[in-house]
Amino acid sequence: MTQEFPFFRRLHKPKEFELVLKNKGLTDKWLALHFKENTIGIERIGIIVSKRIVARAVERNRIKRLIRESFRQNYATDVCALDVVVRLRKKLSNQDIADFKKTLILLLMKVRKTI
Repeated sequence: MTQEFPFFRRLHKPKEFELVLKNKGLTDKWLALHFKENTIGIERIGIIVSKRIVARAVERNRIKRLIRESFRQNYATDVCALDVVVRLRKKLSNQDIADFKKTLILLLMKVRKTI
């Protein structure tokens, strides 16, 4: 398995984000996960980390890398045609990272079961 996160696995356009954010979602202490079925046939992700929550760009980018890596390592094995937007709700401390990853994986698994 390659260690890259391919271009086609990401949401790019604001309209794509809007369509997903209008739909239902799951929330947790740290994040909100919105999802919508797509017609492309692959699972794609969009990430929102607000400046209001995490002021420094270095920290925002680190959190985005954590989310992308968790998503990449846990692709759905079956064909799961979903668009997922992960939105950070609360700032993470270094002690929270392991719990955050577990929570993200659990929420992704719940979303995949509902579809």
